[in-house]
Amino acid sequence: VNALKLLLIELLHRLLDPSLAAFGATSAQHLLQTLNVLMLKLLQNAKRDWALAALLDLLGARAADEAQREVCGLLIRCVGKLNKTLVEAAPHLDLASVVGAIERLQAALAESQRDAAGGGEGPVGASTAAKAIEASRETLRALSLSRADELLLMLRKEAPLPQGGSRHSGRSSSRSQTPSRSPA
Repeated sequence: VNALKLLLIELLHRLLDPSLAAFGATSAQHLLQTLNVLMLKLLQNAKRDWALAALLDLLGARAADEAQREVCGLLIRCVGKLNKTLVEAAPHLDLASVVGAIERLQAALAESQRDAAGGGEGPVGASTAAKAIEASRETLRALSLSRADELLLMLRKEAPLPQGGSRHSGRSSSRSQTPSRSPA
């Protein structure tokens, strides 16, 4: 996943590289198209869970940096492209890695907002943060369409216990668990 993150961020930086203009308008346009095709092919051919986790982690790592607004915008668009076919791919994903990346993204955005409120460096623009949150919610929606039982079970296990100490307050603890689905 780390190698994928490095490749993704390198392609994103190249797509935003202002020095491409030095090649002339036609050449720069061809280079941009080629880089865009490379990015799309990378996303299409990488394991979907790795690609989503990498994109969400990269987005979370850059959410607090105002200078990374354009990179965040491209990352959000990439997540959106993967979300379009996520329902079909969901049965084959490592759910924990994708949900973990969503949690890390949301934690990074929350920390960025706390820093802004506390007088630290401000978060990336509110609209960019809102788009990042919406992209992660869209990922969760797509996952829930295909793997709702597993997703709910995973989220219940991670939820903190209520004050009384019992997660099911009076319910029988002999509930059956949904078996995990293995990739076909």
